[in-house]
Amino acid sequence: LMLVSGDFNAVPGSATHTAMIEKGFVDARSISKEKRDISGYSPTTNDWHGAKDEMIDYLWIYNYKTGSNMSVNSVKHEQISIDNERTASDHKMVLVDLTLNGYA
Repeated sequence: LMLVSGDFNAVPGSATHTAMIEKGFVDARSISKEKRDISGYSPTTNDWHGAKDEMIDYLWIYNYKTGSNMSVNSVKHEQISIDNERTASDHKMVLVDLTLNGYA
C-alpha cells in the first residue's frame, strides 16, 4: 500500500491526472464510501490572487484493489483560517478518513 498526497497542479482529466490513473493510482475521492461523483466535491484552492478555484490537490492510493483491507470512509476539503480575514494557505486541506485492516 502506498499513499501519495499533495498539490499536483492538475485538474481531473489533465495529462498528469490521467498519467497517475494509468500508472495504477486511484484518487481517494473516487473510492469513498460517500459515493459522490468527483464533481460533487468543492475546489481545493481558494481565491487568494483572483485565480480560478480548482481541484488540484489529491490523496492518491497505489495499487488499490476492490475488497481490500483498506477503505476510504470520507473525503473533505477544509480551509484553515488565521482570523476572520485571512487563510493559512491558498489550498484547502484534503482530509481523508481511512480504515486500514491488517496493515502493520
